Amino acid sequence: MDAVKFPEDRFAFDIPLSEARAWFNKTLNEGVQVVCPCCYDESQIYKRSFSAGMALSLLIFYKDLLRSGKDWIHIKDIHDHRFHMNHEHARLRHWGVIKKHQDLKATWKMTDKGIAFIKGEIRIPEFIVEYRSELLRYEGREVLFRDCLSKDNWFDLDQLLSRRVTGLNYSVGGN
Repeated sequence: MDAVKFPEDRFAFDIPLSEARAWFNKTLNEGVQVVCPCCYDESQIYKRSFSAGMALSLLIFYKDLLRSGKDWIHIKDIHDHRFHMNHEHARLRHWGVIKKHQDLKATWKMTDKGIAFIKGEIRIPEFIVEYRSELLRYEGREVLFRDCLSKDNWFDLDQLLSRRVTGLNYSVGGN
């Protein structure tokens, strides 16, 4: 699907910023990929599931953390290549299952919620809705860790791009 662009007969330097921003926000909230009329950057609000790849990354992270005997672990100290293949570890924070260190780069810890999730003691929302890595809201049913490891739950780009997010009133750049 091609990104939605500002009408061809109008140029960003010919319109007030407030009008460009209003058009961008309206179009973005329709759940489509949109091109900013000011900077030409493409943006989209995504609905992401807690995929099998994320569940595997969380499990690898937990095992390496236990092996290290530390509370915090630097990403480079995780030796299983499968953890690094999908680059989903930073997104796990949206579900509250891991936490980034405040001062140390690329250093994370497992939260009590993350441990309880792996052990099957709690459920988490199946989906997050995010814009530019910012969590907007949770959606879907509550799932167990084992539900996320299903063979039908691996990352699928076409599925991600086809999930239209509706019912938002998100605003970029103020009023």
